[in-house]
Amino acid sequence: MSIKSDLIREACINNVEDFFCTQVLNQLDQGNLFNAQSLHEEFVVNGEDVAKSWLFLNDLTGHEI
Repeated sequence: MSIKSDLIREACINNVEDFFCTQVLNQLDQGNLFNAQSLHEEFVVNGEDVAKSWLFLNDLTGHEI
């Protein structure tokens, strides 16, 4: 991967994590524990809530980043 694609990949991961955390915290602030737990479970894979790797698919348009 190029340096530019590495930076874009890292920014995407950070954006997803930030959005996810914000949504879970909003649900907790509103007292919606069930909804917060449901959101959390969407990111749990095989009992692991910390991603060891992320899968990124190539841009299907064929355009270079």
